[in-house]
Amino acid sequence: MALPEVINELSSTDEQTEACANVALIAVSLRPDSAELLGKHIRALGEVLDNSPDEQMQRSAGVILTLLKPAPPLDVLPPFLLYLKRTDRNPQLQAAAVGSLLRVAPQDPEVLAATQEFWSRPLDSRAKEAVLNGIGNSQARDTHLVTIVVNALDDPEQGVRFTAVQVIRRMGKDAVRQAETKLRAL
Repeated sequence: MALPEVINELSSTDEQTEACANVALIAVSLRPDSAELLGKHIRALGEVLDNSPDEQMQRSAGVILTLLKPAPPLDVLPPFLLYLKRTDRNPQLQAAAVGSLLRVAPQDPEVLAATQEFWSRPLDSRAKEAVLNGIGNSQARDTHLVTIVVNALDDPEQGVRFTAVQVIRRMGKDAVRQAETKLRAL
């Protein structure tokens, strides 16, 4: 199969070749057996995520890792965790990685800790909303994550507060009870 060659083209100096490799890998990631097909290339995709200076390449590598079917294997955690620790990356792209991590391993202590650490950084409202939606779209119900969402109800940005309200609703009755006082204040 040509996958090793396609993976190698992700680091091509020719932008068109690089873009074609991206499109091909995204197409492969949509296949029902993509986790099996791309499983041995997760490390290489993680290197693109971590090392590429091109934000579109970072985004594509993250999307490919997230789309693996029938489900992304736990092997995607280390590249996403490493990417999330970087402070020289676009926080909005990193926030998408938080959502991916929480979908793959919502109870993993390292994922939960990385999410809390990332949230503690100075983030713009779009990154905050993306993290909140990542929490809400996952099955994660860790008390620290609920606290993040509840405390987001105090954010000065209306969009962040609105997103937090929606996420609390998705998280269920316990989260709503925990947020009741702040929800009433809103």
